[in-house]
Amino acid sequence: LGDEVAPPPAEVPALVDSAGDAATAAPSIKDLLRLHRDNPSCHDCHARLDPWGLPFERYSAVGSYQERVPEAGVRVRPFNRAQDDDLAGYADYLAQTRTEAVDAAAVLPDGTAIDGMEELQAYLLRERSDQIAENLLRRLLTYALGRELEAADRDQIEQLRAELEPAGYRLQDMILAICTSELFLGTSN
Repeated sequence: LGDEVAPPPAEVPALVDSAGDAATAAPSIKDLLRLHRDNPSCHDCHARLDPWGLPFERYSAVGSYQERVPEAGVRVRPFNRAQDDDLAGYADYLAQTRTEAVDAAAVLPDGTAIDGMEELQAYLLRERSDQIAENLLRRLLTYALGRELEAADRDQIEQLRAELEPAGYRLQDMILAICTSELFLGTSN
């Protein structure tokens, strides 16, 4: 979204260290983050950052969608062709394993409650599309110009954003607008 986020202070402990002994009892990342936020030195930043990441909890480390995960303490064996025959057989095995629903609900910093990626996407498109488009435009311009943007560039960036808005900020249009802009062509004063 383009918001500036300060780097963590040097003395901030690791996520599991800040939760202390309670970290071993935390069954999910969401619970571990809640324990981490209980640390006063971690609360302010994580209260602003964590809600944006929690909707991703329904995706595994490799990006597979997962509505359910094994309960705490339950170990799941990997796919085994001899035991499972095919992926459908492995899915049957997983269905018989004790699982629990993934909690991907969050309350965003503005107070909006969401549950999962679909609701996060709808929120971003409804409430923050201009901010996302401007951030993407700024990032692409920085790359295209080979330099950081300056205060003097602000008016031209806003002009480009306003030109792109009616067509819904399509990426193709954004790239073309950048390549034909006064900033890129070096024709601005």
